[in-house]
Amino acid sequence: MESYNKFIAAGDLAFQSNIFDKAIEEFTKASAFRPEERYPVMMIEKIRKQMEDNAIVTILEQPTIMTDAMEQRFSFNTIEMRLRKNNYLILKARKTTEKTPKVFINYGKDGQKSGGIVMKGIENEETTDYLLRISAQDMWYRIDNNWISIYPEGGDIEITSIRISQGDLQLVNP
Repeated sequence: MESYNKFIAAGDLAFQSNIFDKAIEEFTKASAFRPEERYPVMMIEKIRKQMEDNAIVTILEQPTIMTDAMEQRFSFNTIEMRLRKNNYLILKARKTTEKTPKVFINYGKDGQKSGGIVMKGIENEETTDYLLRISAQDMWYRIDNNWISIYPEGGDIEITSIRISQGDLQLVNP
């Protein structure tokens, strides 16, 4: 019970601080300790719904297979600076091979790369939501980025949706 309470407190704090990827991580840990408890599952569902409701850019809406070691780039219109402060990348994806691929996500403006992040890995063979706080990188906020690329390494993946969401909910829902 002590571990459960610790994860719930950490999840609540992250949620109140608009650090939703961390909140989901903590609520998931709490749920593993006490699967019968509804609160952590309810909070994860609430965060995912808020991210979907506050999507500001839809980059991909159709299933796309990405093969091992093949980068695919997706263009989008530049996001207004006032909406870039707390952005999350929402991927709906699944692995299509036995191996768990590492996934590299890069972003940039025109022909220049501005930055990137590495996902922990797409482990499920069923489509799952992945929430990545992309605005934690300074170059996401400062540069008028207009593309994202995805590069799976070690296996194939299918991505059915890519969206950028505004995590600073006060700005979107006054």
